[in-house]
Amino acid sequence: VVDKPAADFLINNIFPNHLRWKNKVGVGIDHIEVGSDGYGGKCFYLVRVDGTRTDISFPKSITQEKPIDYVYRACRTAVEGKIRELRESITLPYTCPITGEIIWDMSNIHIDHYDLTFDELFNEWVKDKDINELYKKTLDSRKDNSTITYFDDEEINKDFVEFHNKHTHLRAVSKKANLGELRKKRK
Repeated sequence: VVDKPAADFLINNIFPNHLRWKNKVGVGIDHIEVGSDGYGGKCFYLVRVDGTRTDISFPKSITQEKPIDYVYRACRTAVEGKIRELRESITLPYTCPITGEIIWDMSNIHIDHYDLTFDELFNEWVKDKDINELYKKTLDSRKDNSTITYFDDEEINKDFVEFHNKHTHLRAVSKKANLGELRKKRK
């Protein structure tokens, strides 16, 4: 349990900046705990007066995320199946098409968007859309203890996936290529 002075500071000064603060508060906050984030790290949990609890992100509270950030993450989630499909189709050893290096370990393989980067693709897709309406169709922290952001509307999800598949390509590259050479080109 987070001690009262620290909890009061978080509740009064930090967490209200979280975009979904009102949803997180629910019926009211009893206290704050620190617990596992499910990925080997720690995070804060708001324990409500009715005994329910939900996670809350300190970084999202201090960066004051915007609706477009949630839409972006929902789009990333929408194409995870395609990325996983490509990753699962790779046989080792694999030769990186960018660097020519031979890869012997799947942890050294990244999946890259090319022709259009994911950011370019996303910006093109959202340019004629109402971000606030799309945001209303994203779920994550409005659903207690969910750390994945996704579209609650299958039509929006399908629209983005079709746009993605029509306008960009995926390729497996080495970690070194993705974090080095390709990253420099993107900037």
